[in-house]
Amino acid sequence: MERIDYIYDTLGKIFPSNKGDLEYGSVFQLLVAVILSAQTTDIAVNNVTKELFEKYPDAKALAKADFEDVAEIIKTIGLYNTKAKNIIETSKIILENNNVIEPDIKWLMSLPGVGRKTANVVLSEGFKIPRIAVDTHVFRVARRLELSRAETTLGVEEDLMKIFKQEKWGILHLRLLRFGRYICKARGPLCEKCPFFHFCTSEDKKELV
Repeated sequence: MERIDYIYDTLGKIFPSNKGDLEYGSVFQLLVAVILSAQTTDIAVNNVTKELFEKYPDAKALAKADFEDVAEIIKTIGLYNTKAKNIIETSKIILENNNVIEPDIKWLMSLPGVGRKTANVVLSEGFKIPRIAVDTHVFRVARRLELSRAETTLGVEEDLMKIFKQEKWGILHLRLLRFGRYICKARGPLCEKCPFFHFCTSEDKKELV
């Protein structure tokens, strides 16, 4: 447990912010932003959602939106045609559900473009329900630091939930994500800046001169 606490506390010193990088004004906007963030950066998403949310701030507005217009607004991000279709269809489903977004992982994952990671982000950040969202960064860092040996994102999620206290789950996700994004990168990890270098056993670990 000392190593677990050391990892959590040290990551907190490096990345003290407990808020995600996506910009939004409601749970609905968070949901849309996370759908758009798949296979692209949060910065790129924030660049398009500013105009998108000004024009279509809620499910009622986006459900009635013209597909071509939405696609044009978000065209600078990857898979924009598919994402435009998904966020419009998701808005229609929410509207049909009395404009309610259910704080339930199965319901969220039934929405177009919403996988487990997206659902967990919405539950954790939007509804403050303890969850751990495992994306590629969290998956990589958890395995490199031997927090998990699971071969799947679900397995890593379950392992992290076992070894960290529930009240730490949401913040843990952000800390591991940022560590993976900026230091423990998939290619060219900045091992010289890693505070866990002495016990990292990853095959990707660089020898320091």
